[in-house]
Amino acid sequence: MKKIVKITLAFIILAIIILGISLLFGKEEQEKDEQGKVYSIKNADFYLYQDVYDREDEYRGVKLLEYDDTAKDYAEIYCILYDYNTDGSVYYAIKVEDETNHSLLIDEQEDQQIMGGIVASAKIKKMPLNSKINFSMLEKDVETKKIVKKESVKIDLEKNLEEKIKIDQTSNLIDGELGDIKFKYINNQYAYFGETSHAYSSNLIGKSCSLPIEMQYGNRFATQEHIELSYDKNVNNLTLEQAFESFTLINENFGQYGLSDVYGIDISNGEGEVVDTIIIDFEEMIKLCKGQEIEKNGKKYTKDSFERYAEMKITKEGVLEICDGIKAIKFNFDQDNSQDCYMFIYKDNIYQLKIPREERIKDEVNQFLGSLKPNE
Repeated sequence: MKKIVKITLAFIILAIIILGISLLFGKEEQEKDEQGKVYSIKNADFYLYQDVYDREDEYRGVKLLEYDDTAKDYAEIYCILYDYNTDGSVYYAIKVEDETNHSLLIDEQEDQQIMGGIVASAKIKKMPLNSKINFSMLEKDVETKKIVKKESVKIDLEKNLEEKIKIDQTSNLIDGELGDIKFKYINNQYAYFGETSHAYSSNLIGKSCSLPIEMQYGNRFATQEHIELSYDKNVNNLTLEQAFESFTLINENFGQYGLSDVYGIDISNGEGEVVDTIIIDFEEMIKLCKGQEIEKNGKKYTKDSFERYAEMKITKEGVLEICDGIKAIKFNFDQDNSQDCYMFIYKDNIYQLKIPREERIKDEVNQFLGSLKPNE
């Protein structure tokens, strides 16, 4: 009998422990659900100017877009300002306060400067989701820092936040083709396809396209990124490694002259005025980039004899299969961490592909990359 009682007591204790653990994890999951989401902000747009500008309402005012509550120690508000001017005498800032007019910005500043026309965000102190906060847009004098114009809106987190729902842009795809590469891209009225030509070479012909992808903030689109694909004829009959090495060498010494068979490079008088243009071929360009001399019309030149574009450092990241057996070199420009770049050769053309790194459009980017195929 005593043995049965002991066993029963042990089971009761075990059950209590399991129940306690379940309640603890349940509470944590509930808190995570309540304080760990990205929300869309609704019904909180306002105007800085009640004006004059003849613009569509989509491109007027201050748009409150998104409330990100996923970080442990702060929340983040995203907005975009369309009501701004560019005369240089004023700048713009956002102010976020609680109901007692105390700043909620986590850096304890009164306000935070932003740029007009692009999505901006402010990190604020973590607030219960039944709070009310005051959001203000300020126009301030550059010299005095005084407020020239101020408009505000009260955001009730309980009423003005709604669930953010991913808008599937990949449900609206159409077929595209550039050279001997085909793909599917998001149907957009601003997609661009065009031909490219070059001033000094009749052989270096190609095409390019720019494919917009909308950036979702909250439950609406606010800005765009672009996938860019282009090609030029492989006029120097280079392998992929030769093309990339030459492309890197030229960019790091002369700037963006590309991989042509003929170049026109300028000589200036030291005051920015061009006094002569020398025509050189690809081999001569490579020699100049390597620090060697070339001779044209009885005169000797080095790369320092010529005007050059801004030099651009390039880092090779690796080699991968871009589509159906076509190898590509992945690289980036050291000054730009906003995109991934690829170079590949197919048939008679050298292709370059530039892909934005923005996390918000990774699904759309992956869709595009997965759709690339050679047009055999």
